[in-house]
Amino acid sequence: GGEVKEMTVDVWDYDMVGSNDKVGSVRISAAELRACLRSGEARRFEIKDENNKAVVGHDKQKAEISLRFEKEGELEIEPQAGDEEAIAALTRRARLEVVVESARHLPKMDTMGTCDAYCVINYSGEERKSSVKKNTYSPDWGERLDFEVEGGGEVKEMTVDVWDYDMVGSNDKVGSVRISAAELRACLRSGEARRFEIKDENNKAVVGHDKQKAEISLRFEKEGELEIEPQAGDEEAIAALTRRARLEVVVESARHLPKMDTMGTCDAYCVINYSGEERKSSVKKNTYSPDWGERLDFEVEGGGEVKEM
Repeated sequence: GGEVKEMTVDVWDYDMVGSNDKVGSVRISAAELRACLRSGEARRFEIKDENNKAVVGHDKQKAEISLRFEKEGELEIEPQAGDEEAIAALTRRARLEVVVESARHLPKMDTMGTCDAYCVINYSGEERKSSVKKNTYSPDWGERLDFEVEGGGEVKEMTVDVWDYDMVGSNDKVGSVRISAAELRACLRSGEARRFEIKDENNKAVVGHDKQKAEISLRFEKEGELEIEPQAGDEEAIAALTRRARLEVVVESARHLPKMDTMGTCDAYCVINYSGEERKSSVKKNTYSPDWGERLDFEVEGGGEVKEM
């Protein structure tokens, strides 16, 4: 039945030669610690410097550490007089996390290459950037970019800009995605990744190198309290998300192809036609047994009838 006390957590940088360098510290009051023990959930704490200012990381975001607390045996963790402010502060902390998964069908942006893609997310007046994926039309990020928001607060509109990085000169904008507050609430409720079409400045679909519509795959998570329940007027956005469906063809391989070239074997590619649309694979040169492992997809009406291919 002992009393819970204040805790400090120091984060250091280890140096093999010379003295170690302090990154910063976290101070957790006894009231906060009691609240964390009652919740049993992990909490993220900002790492502060010696002036009690947030330590800014390599990516211009606030450095933080995630901690979870458990107890064994008897400890006094019930609220005490004066704990209200600490409990309120913890309740006010919330986080909106954007998982930038991948992009597909990006256009050719560089004369001597393909596309060096990165994305910039703007939400509630703040900006987060992904890393750059060099020389690819199909970047895979798997990166988490998060925004600290008011606990219990309202979800707002988000924009995602996709850029092509240039080592010399200014970067070129591939296009943008605008996610309304209603769509974002629906995505947070589902917890599933969604693919969004990348649009140009005229709100037209950006067409990729392979003549398919460029798109980016995003998933959204929240930590803490955020208002994500449907609101009046959300029906259209929910219906639009429900209507989106996709038929994906994974072209894996071909075997035992015939000899097609006088001086070689076969330079194979395939063309898939479905519901009035066409998709092409890449060409596999000089082989009777091409391996593609490529995904070609068709956007279709959700709940619609499957057709001949």
